[in-house]
Amino acid sequence: MRNKQNNYFEAFFNHADLSCKAAKEVADTLENFDPFSLPDAVERVHLIENQADIVKREIVAALSREFLPPIEREDIMQLADELDNVTDSVEDVLRGIYTYNITSIKPEAIDFVKLVCNICVALRETVEDFKGFRKSSTLQGRIIRVNDLEVEGDKLFTNAMRTLFVNASDPRELIVWQNIFTSLEVCCDNCEHVADAIEAAVLKNS
Repeated sequence: MRNKQNNYFEAFFNHADLSCKAAKEVADTLENFDPFSLPDAVERVHLIENQADIVKREIVAALSREFLPPIEREDIMQLADELDNVTDSVEDVLRGIYTYNITSIKPEAIDFVKLVCNICVALRETVEDFKGFRKSSTLQGRIIRVNDLEVEGDKLFTNAMRTLFVNASDPRELIVWQNIFTSLEVCCDNCEHVADAIEAAVLKNS
């Protein structure tokens, strides 16, 4: 790696960008829901998730050859793992819709997946700013933005679950949508975990 720092941080950004692409694909699928086209959407998101896996493997391979990485090795590995969790959890949402043979989408899920898109974009901006963390005056604000969106996700989850338990009469519907809403909340939680890992890395490496 001739340009070690740029390559690592560029890889982090690429991974975050793939999470955004996966989230948008899931959001588009839910907003324009067609059960018959769902398998194709699942495959498209899976291909994005595979690209994210490749990015992570490249980070690990580069780190194994690295003599002096730009930040601590454990911070690089944690960020790679946490970013991978984001893309995996986004894929899990659509895979759950498919696995449970859902034929119509609840409006609460539409609101939730839009939030997932927003928090993924906010995370991508945070990751992009992380490259210049030693001089950045905006990184902390971007981290706070991700945290605020995660709190909004908690509220959406509570309201969605409340509506579900008030209105659902079919136990199967209750179980299925409880799992879907939980998967959407996990997406937001995983984005916050990346932001927290960035914040910890900044403190450690400054």
